Amino acid sequence: KQHLFRAGEIYETILEKNESAVDVYNSILDIDIDDIEALGRLEALYLRMERWDDLQNIYQRKTDLVDTIEEKKELLYVMGAVYEREVDDTEKAIDTYQRVLELDPDDALGNFGLGELLVEEGRYGEAVSHLERALTADPRYSAALLALGRAHEGANDAAAARDTYRRGVDIAAA
Repeated sequence: KQHLFRAGEIYETILEKNESAVDVYNSILDIDIDDIEALGRLEALYLRMERWDDLQNIYQRKTDLVDTIEEKKELLYVMGAVYEREVDDTEKAIDTYQRVLELDPDDALGNFGLGELLVEEGRYGEAVSHLERALTADPRYSAALLALGRAHEGANDAAAARDTYRRGVDIAAA
């Protein structure tokens, strides 16, 4: 394996042949499917090469390998962001944030990410509950307050939107 890693480094850094480096790192995974270093190198390559589907597969594999809930959540946050921003697949991003919440229902970032996507999808009632949960975890979460205000606006609840925006202004002023 050591020689394969060195070959991958040469392809990647000296020869600048990223596809060949990918092939070498994948051959390491053929030997040891759980090699975290090979997965990390593929992750970096796929990011540079903007190979989002392959990158998501790497994140999924790493999520299965890590031990703690916090490590799993961190990888799922990144997966959700890639689905949302790079792949433009809102449903997969929503599914990914829901996976975070299966691990930790009170997670502020997971609730915020899901709530914000639901606002964008026009699913305001669902969004409100997740954004309020994010604010329960972190009452000073200004982005969640802004998204909650938009959710109330979308649900035609002007009074709740006004109160939410006022809370945000009060927090910002404090």
